[in-house]
Amino acid sequence: MSAEALRILVLADADSIHTENWIRGLADSGAAELRLVTMNPAGVRPGLREIPVLRRIDEFYIGPVKESGGNWQYMLNVPRVMRAVRRMKPDAIVAIYLSSYGLMGAIAKDDAVLAHVMVGSDVMVAPGRSRLYDRITRFTLARGDLFVSASRSLTARLADLAAIPPEALLTQQYGLEDWVIEYPSKSPAYDFVSNRAWVPNSNVPTLLRIFARLPTPRSLALVGGGGSSERDIRDLAAADPGVAVLGVLAHPDNVDVVARSRFYLSMTASDGASLSLMEAMAVGAIPVVSDIEPNREWVEDGVNGGLLPLDDVAAAAAVIETLLARPETELARMRDVNREIIRERGSMTRNMARFRDRLRAVVAQRMRTHP
Repeated sequence: MSAEALRILVLADADSIHTENWIRGLADSGAAELRLVTMNPAGVRPGLREIPVLRRIDEFYIGPVKESGGNWQYMLNVPRVMRAVRRMKPDAIVAIYLSSYGLMGAIAKDDAVLAHVMVGSDVMVAPGRSRLYDRITRFTLARGDLFVSASRSLTARLADLAAIPPEALLTQQYGLEDWVIEYPSKSPAYDFVSNRAWVPNSNVPTLLRIFARLPTPRSLALVGGGGSSERDIRDLAAADPGVAVLGVLAHPDNVDVVARSRFYLSMTASDGASLSLMEAMAVGAIPVVSDIEPNREWVEDGVNGGLLPLDDVAAAAAVIETLLARPETELARMRDVNREIIRERGSMTRNMARFRDRLRAVVAQRMRTHP
């Protein structure tokens, strides 16, 4: 097998930014030929069609996809996916999201190496829904050859579901593109920024109540829109002159706003390896985030950011006030620490190269044992 010869079939949602980032990362890491199978009728992100080594996109649609899960109709696509595998004869299948595309890959893999990319709820939530989900999860994992876990907490949960050899497991997010990591320092325009989706899990109304308790003057760039919490969020924002509602921004504009903010605020109740958090650390916005396990993997309270209790607005505001009182030299050191953490653990270039090397080794081993 030559250094550039891998043929990779990706099974993933083509409407997802995560899929686009994974395919861009694979393309830039030296994969010679890529093909994508998607089953979400929401369509294909335009950026995916601009990747030269993505030779083909198969859109196998059965019906609308429910975000809550239970989309069993996609299993009707099994014969078509199996035919795609037989036609391409991939060296490897990369399946993103265990309980849907991962299951499809487990059924259709044939002689290919199967790499499972696990995002969060597919491991942390789905197996506990029912005995059937648990059995499906264990079957799907048992058919895998390489496993990519987005966080340490997710990896710990995996140990309850499958016996995975250490050499077959990578705990890493795919990471940030170089242009984000090397984004130039900007003069602050805002004290704080919040850019998580306006969904209940983000707790944006709670975040605004915390912000309202902080001493004035202070400013918050509030990015986002829509969702079931929109009315509450807009009412709270309108009542606070320190909040600037910027709406939904394109990704480059979003990064620029974060780079022009001193602190990054997030109060998510649950999360995976948050790319928004990683971006903030990369561009110099000190993270002040909810005290949940995935965030503790990146933020040490008082060392490179702040951790906020989810259930105590006054205590959360007190944590932020303590950070605001720190000398600017200490805050500058926090920013330097965060940038170094992202260069080491959050670089797409590094992380995808690590994945490529591990995948290549597994494929080579498969070829030796199954010539």
